[in-house]
Amino acid sequence: MEKFGKIKWTDKYRIGNVEINQERKELLATYNDFIDCVIENPNYKDFDDFLVEMIDLSKTHFEKEEDYLRKYSDESVEIHRVLHQSFLYEMDLYKIESSSGDSVEPFKVLNFIKTWWKNHTHSENFFSERIPVDVKKIESVFQ
Repeated sequence: MEKFGKIKWTDKYRIGNVEINQERKELLATYNDFIDCVIENPNYKDFDDFLVEMIDLSKTHFEKEEDYLRKYSDESVEIHRVLHQSFLYEMDLYKIESSSGDSVEPFKVLNFIKTWWKNHTHSENFFSERIPVDVKKIESVFQ
């Protein structure tokens, strides 16, 4: 079986909003829990519940993140919206495939999520520089 690493929360995933950071931690925890599930049961094929949970958490998180970005960085909102839509589209395709009875390789889905997450958060380092310093200072007090 393929060895697959979890995504560990680090400060580089933080943006200037405590609630959004908490949602990100929850998304990573869901991803990491699914890795545990697949490792414990390599023949695990029915992961509709994981897909539904990841899609639902992501939709909620993306809406809040886009609202937050609108306050501080108008130019990055559209880019983020497109990135978010592409993630949800791909996850919906996995869900449709799984729901239709087709076998979906769990590690394919996990690899997609991990790659997307790392690319997405890497691009946010650029955008987070546009968030006012005062917001970052306030957030650091509560973290």
